[in-house]
Amino acid sequence: MGKKGDLSDSECGMVVGARPAGLRIAETADLLGFSRTTIFRVYREQSEKEKISSERQFSGQKCLDARGQRRMARLV
Repeated sequence: MGKKGDLSDSECGMVVGARPAGLRIAETADLLGFSRTTIFRVYREQSEKEKISSERQFSGQKCLDARGQRRMARLV
């Protein structure tokens, strides 16, 4: 059993890809030969990275529909 630091990028990719494919953490651990704790940590870290990137995606200028543009024109 390896540590998280010992996982290659491809192994981390397999861990992250196994969850959306429907495998549970225990099943992924058995399949790849790592501990459940390692699988959970890798998945959690990746989820936090994706959460941050999705928050950045929605920050900044928002798109307005036609009604929003009319209201904004009245305010400005």
